[in-house]
Amino acid sequence: MPASTPPETPLENPGHCDDLPIRFPGGIQPHGMMFILDHDLNIVGISDNALQHLGRDAEDLLSTPVSDLFSPAARGSVIKSIRLADSGSVNPFPVPMEVTGGILLFDGIAHTTRDGRIILELEPNPGSGDLPDVGLDHHLAVISRSISLTSNIAEISSFSEVMAREMKAVTGYDRVMVYQFCDDFHGHVIAEAMEEGMPPFLGLHYPASDIPAQARELYLTNLMRMACDVDATPIPLICSSGPENAAAVDMSRSVLRCLSPIHLDYLRNMGVRATFSVSLVVDEKLWGLILFHHRSPRFIPYSTRATASLYGTVMATLMEAKRNSSRKDRISAARGQALPLLTGIHDIAGSDGDLFTMLPKLMAFFSASGAIFIS
Repeated sequence: MPASTPPETPLENPGHCDDLPIRFPGGIQPHGMMFILDHDLNIVGISDNALQHLGRDAEDLLSTPVSDLFSPAARGSVIKSIRLADSGSVNPFPVPMEVTGGILLFDGIAHTTRDGRIILELEPNPGSGDLPDVGLDHHLAVISRSISLTSNIAEISSFSEVMAREMKAVTGYDRVMVYQFCDDFHGHVIAEAMEEGMPPFLGLHYPASDIPAQARELYLTNLMRMACDVDATPIPLICSSGPENAAAVDMSRSVLRCLSPIHLDYLRNMGVRATFSVSLVVDEKLWGLILFHHRSPRFIPYSTRATASLYGTVMATLMEAKRNSSRKDRISAARGQALPLLTGIHDIAGSDGDLFTMLPKLMAFFSASGAIFIS
């Protein structure tokens, strides 16, 4: 089995990555904010960048109702969305926040942790600043076009080429790869779309230690993950009950979770400044990933990421259907080959000379490169 990591992507002690508490990093990426809320929606934890985003000191906000920060006109609808956090249908929702000098609109993404706390994350809203505000119709059109383009494609590699090309067009990243996990969990780049002048990774194999078991589990828990700038300084969490509780916050489902230092070094060694990934899940198992790389800092809004994730889900479902269809075709073809083989062997049983004439057909049937007959 070929297994090679290109010289641009060395990892020092990659096995250590499996020992890092990647679900509990204790910090977030600085482009957004995180609030940890109790059942009454009081702030029991907060990222230490409220001053930059809201003009308020983070420690002053601890133990206060998060609703005090919302625009009065939208307070009721925002609280309702937070309460529906685990319905899966509300993210992202608009969160108008009162800031120094007026109202600033954020995208709200909420979920409930295993211990019953609510995590509310805020990101820049697509309708503000220079971010593109692309509608749902556009996203659905992308998925529909890809379904049409792949309808007559049987090979997984060609199918994946369409995925890489379409996702690059939608997200604007410099490079998009389809990365397939093999049975021993090493990875293989089976499709790639990239800007001119970038070194190709197509066909390369990577050891299983590059994405260890706990990281693969996390890709099943959270189907999309983005890092806007690998050189950005993580923002620590502060909690009303002390720093030890900040380190105990499970960020498995967080969209702002900062990446492990080892993974950040890995990306830097590849010349990557920003990254995004979408999990490809088949039969509830991690089949592979759509990986997005950019050579400069890049943020894409939650709605675009959710479209990419939906795209990955649809494409993985279609891919599995094609694999099953191909498997049925192979079984049918094998049966068609097996019957004359068995009939021929039966007819010439007892004649060694004639049996030798069957060896090429037997080799073809079993995809063998050699055969030996023992009398």
